[in-house]
Amino acid sequence: MSIGLVEGLNRKIRVIQGIANGYRDEAYLKLKIIPSFLPALPENARLHPH
Repeated sequence: MSIGLVEGLNRKIRVIQGIANGYRDEAYLKLKIIPSFLPALPENARLHPH
């Protein structure tokens, strides 16, 4: 992994932590961090499978 990539990931987490003031607990913060690193869903993706 390049240093730039690691620094970018750290920066993204720090931004989320800054926004996270007032979140209930650390588990909730993790729930906010993890999806921020997932790829975006396609436009035609459906939230409800039925």
